Amino acid sequence: MPDVCAATEPGAGQRRWGHLVAGLALMAVVWGVVLPRLADWPAVQARVERNQRLEIDPSATFYTDQPALSSAVVTLQSAQRREPKSWWFPGEAKRR
Repeated sequence: MPDVCAATEPGAGQRRWGHLVAGLALMAVVWGVVLPRLADWPAVQARVERNQRLEIDPSATFYTDQPALSSAVVTLQSAQRREPKSWWFPGEAKRR
């Protein structure tokens, strides 16, 4: 068994830097070449147009950040007011 750790082998630092540079170069190629070409595909363009038509924001972090959700929330809240027994809420069974 060698006494030298793999991280302290001669040239190990250069190999790690090489891996980092190769990984960053691959990410740059995907981001700058592959993804823009995919954006030109008809299927991708159709999905983008659908999301725009439905006011779906692909950059929204949570579904509640979607502008189109506000009408759904109003509909659900009115349904909950009309039929409160039809809706189950966590912890509600313990209160009864």
